[in-house]
Amino acid sequence: MERVKVSKTERLLNLISFMLRSPRPVPFSQIAGHVVGYDDEARLDSIEKRFDRDKAELRNMGIPVDYLDTGSQETSGYVIPRDKFFLRNIQFDGTDAILLALAGRWGSFALKRSPVMREAFNSALRKLSIDMPEVDHLPAEPAHFLQVGRGHEKAGENLQVICAAVFGRRTIRFDYAGRRDQKAARRKVDPYGLGISEGEWYLVGHCHARAGIRMFKLARITGAAALTGASDAGPEFEIPADFRIDDHLNRRAWDFGDDQPVEVRLEVPRDLAAQLGHEATLSFVVEAEGRVLPAGEIGDEPRQILRFEARQPEKMVDWVLSLGPDVELLDPPELRQKLIGRVARYREVYGGKSR
Repeated sequence: MERVKVSKTERLLNLISFMLRSPRPVPFSQIAGHVVGYDDEARLDSIEKRFDRDKAELRNMGIPVDYLDTGSQETSGYVIPRDKFFLRNIQFDGTDAILLALAGRWGSFALKRSPVMREAFNSALRKLSIDMPEVDHLPAEPAHFLQVGRGHEKAGENLQVICAAVFGRRTIRFDYAGRRDQKAARRKVDPYGLGISEGEWYLVGHCHARAGIRMFKLARITGAAALTGASDAGPEFEIPADFRIDDHLNRRAWDFGDDQPVEVRLEVPRDLAAQLGHEATLSFVVEAEGRVLPAGEIGDEPRQILRFEARQPEKMVDWVLSLGPDVELLDPPELRQKLIGRVARYREVYGGKSR
């Protein structure tokens, strides 16, 4: 009867299982012809070389394969020491259980926008909870955490003045070095709100020079911000009733500007589309079979087409590259060419062949 060839992974697992089940060291003569993967019609020396390669690979994986020489050919052989292969039992006390419970609550909150990571996190907690003791009187309400970050050092220099101006509805002026400005330019702003986005402080308000609502990164303010009026003056403007600072903070670089938005289409794996859908700073819809799905929904296909609107689509190139090789930029053609050019330059610098 002809033997069915098994995969390398199955062969390694068969070898591990056979050695762990054996109550005594296993000589090569008991492996050749008996363990599936080493029982084919190859010559004995070929099977022995295969076994030597597999031993080396298992050791590289951290699985100890030792040869035990008892002085007798009948009792000498290979073993996988169980105390080195299996993890020791983990013992938790009441304090450990409380800390793990708090970590679980914090993790569930922190990872609520990343379903892929949340599933892995919860799976790890379930594995640990098997050996956890029961703890009485553990509060059922969620644990709350305050996370404080300094942000950019320069941002703190004007934070107090700007914060007072927001609460007092006072107009301020400052010199601002925007991305497109070659040097800092004087700005006069009615500050509507102050907030943190991706670890940086931002001011959102009505810019008198641009005659519209603009967003300013505090780290790009040069010098000191100051009030335009007397220090004891009252409110100088009203904040629009429909103003929401989240509408401005939760934006990506390609959303800014006064240009007409351009539609960008990406094809991504389904699990990545689900994960991106939970990021508050991203706004897109899914295209399925030529129609647009309702906001927040994705299709059943293994690959999804995402449609974005971008005022500065060229700023999406780095972000698209960061998503990995399974993502394809479909439209617009000029942005696709820019992405291809960027990849070509990277290959020139770092090497690599096209797939």
